[in-house]
Amino acid sequence: MAGKKGQKWSRPMTQHQRDSIALTKIEKFLDKQIDGELKDWTPTRLKALEIRYNKLRPHLSAADINAKAPQPMQSEEELVAKLGELLHKYPELGQKLLQGKLGTIVPGTGTVN
Repeated sequence: MAGKKGQKWSRPMTQHQRDSIALTKIEKFLDKQIDGELKDWTPTRLKALEIRYNKLRPHLSAADINAKAPQPMQSEEELVAKLGELLHKYPELGQKLLQGKLGTIVPGTGTVN
Protein backbone atom coordinates (compact mmCIF):
# COMPACT_ATOMS: atom_id res chain seq x y z
CA MET A 1 0.00 0.00 0.00
CA ALA A 2 1.54 3.29 -1.07
CA GLY A 3 1.73 6.10 1.45
CA LYS A 4 1.42 9.83 1.04
CA LYS A 5 4.20 11.74 -0.67
CA GLY A 6 6.92 12.51 1.85
CA GLN A 7 5.72 9.89 4.31
CA LYS A 8 8.49 7.95 6.02
CA TRP A 9 8.86 4.22 5.55
CA SER A 10 7.48 2.07 8.31
CA ARG A 11 10.66 -0.08 8.23
CA PRO A 12 14.23 0.94 7.47
CA MET A 13 15.39 -0.13 4.04
CA THR A 14 18.13 -2.70 3.67
CA GLN A 15 21.33 -1.94 1.78
CA HIS A 16 20.13 -4.21 -1.02
CA GLN A 17 16.92 -2.18 -1.37
CA ARG A 18 18.84 1.12 -1.43
CA ASP A 19 21.26 -0.27 -4.02
CA SER A 20 18.38 -1.52 -6.16
CA ILE A 21 16.72 1.92 -6.11
CA ALA A 22 20.01 3.66 -6.95
CA LEU A 23 20.63 1.24 -9.82
CA THR A 24 17.15 1.89 -11.22
CA LYS A 25 17.67 5.67 -11.03
CA ILE A 26 21.02 5.45 -12.83
CA GLU A 27 19.59 3.21 -15.56
CA LYS A 28 16.61 5.54 -16.06
CA PHE A 29 18.99 8.50 -16.27
CA LEU A 30 21.10 6.67 -18.86
CA ASP A 31 17.96 5.78 -20.84
CA LYS A 32 16.96 9.46 -20.92
CA GLN A 33 20.45 10.36 -22.11
CA ILE A 34 20.29 7.74 -24.87
CA ASP A 35 16.88 9.06 -25.95
CA GLY A 36 18.36 12.56 -26.19
CA GLU A 37 16.26 14.06 -23.39
CA LEU A 38 19.31 15.16 -21.35
CA LYS A 39 22.12 17.30 -22.65
CA ASP A 40 24.04 18.49 -19.57
CA TRP A 41 26.77 15.94 -18.86
CA THR A 42 29.67 17.15 -16.76
CA PRO A 43 32.81 15.01 -16.51
CA THR A 44 32.43 14.90 -12.73
CA ARG A 45 28.84 13.68 -12.92
CA LEU A 46 29.75 11.11 -15.56
CA LYS A 47 32.61 9.71 -13.44
CA ALA A 48 30.40 9.58 -10.33
CA LEU A 49 27.72 7.65 -12.25
CA GLU A 50 30.33 5.30 -13.67
CA ILE A 51 31.82 4.53 -10.25
CA ARG A 52 28.43 3.99 -8.61
CA TYR A 53 27.12 1.90 -11.50
CA ASN A 54 30.20 -0.34 -11.49
CA LYS A 55 29.72 -1.00 -7.77
CA LEU A 56 26.07 -1.91 -8.26
CA ARG A 57 26.53 -3.94 -11.45
CA PRO A 58 30.10 -5.20 -11.63
CA HIS A 59 31.67 -6.25 -14.90
CA LEU A 60 31.81 -9.96 -15.58
CA SER A 61 35.60 -9.84 -15.38
CA ALA A 62 35.30 -8.62 -11.77
CA ALA A 63 32.97 -11.43 -10.74
CA ASP A 64 34.35 -14.05 -8.40
CA ILE A 65 34.04 -17.36 -10.21
CA ASN A 66 34.57 -20.39 -8.00
CA ALA A 67 34.16 -23.14 -10.57
CA LYS A 68 36.42 -26.09 -9.96
CA ALA A 69 38.83 -26.90 -12.72
CA PRO A 70 38.45 -30.43 -14.03
CA GLN A 71 40.92 -32.77 -12.37
CA PRO A 72 43.29 -34.62 -14.69
CA MET A 73 42.84 -38.36 -14.98
CA GLN A 74 45.05 -40.28 -12.59
CA SER A 75 47.28 -43.08 -13.73
CA GLU A 76 46.73 -46.66 -12.63
CA GLU A 77 49.78 -46.46 -10.36
CA GLU A 78 48.39 -43.38 -8.58
CA LEU A 79 45.00 -45.05 -8.09
CA VAL A 80 46.62 -48.22 -6.72
CA ALA A 81 48.74 -46.13 -4.34
CA LYS A 82 45.63 -44.29 -3.07
CA LEU A 83 43.79 -47.59 -2.65
CA GLY A 84 46.73 -48.93 -0.67
CA GLU A 85 46.69 -45.87 1.60
CA LEU A 86 42.94 -46.29 2.20
CA LEU A 87 43.28 -49.99 2.95
CA HIS A 88 46.13 -49.27 5.37
CA LYS A 89 44.13 -46.50 7.06
CA TYR A 90 40.87 -48.52 7.18
CA PRO A 91 41.71 -52.24 7.47
CA GLU A 92 38.04 -53.18 7.93
CA LEU A 93 37.43 -51.83 4.43
CA GLY A 94 39.93 -54.37 3.07
CA GLN A 95 38.15 -57.19 4.89
CA LYS A 96 34.79 -56.16 3.44
CA LEU A 97 36.36 -55.91 -0.01
CA LEU A 98 37.78 -59.45 0.24
CA GLN A 99 34.48 -60.83 1.52
CA GLY A 100 32.50 -59.09 -1.22
CA LYS A 101 30.35 -57.16 1.25
CA LEU A 102 30.92 -53.67 -0.13
CA GLY A 103 28.08 -53.85 -2.61
CA THR A 104 28.22 -52.87 -6.25
CA ILE A 105 28.97 -49.48 -7.70
CA VAL A 106 26.44 -48.20 -10.23
CA PRO A 107 28.43 -47.14 -13.31
CA GLY A 108 28.27 -43.45 -14.17
CA THR A 109 26.77 -42.42 -10.82
CA GLY A 110 29.38 -43.51 -8.28
CA THR A 111 26.64 -44.68 -5.89
CA VAL A 112 26.87 -48.00 -4.07
CA ASN A 113 23.97 -50.48 -3.97
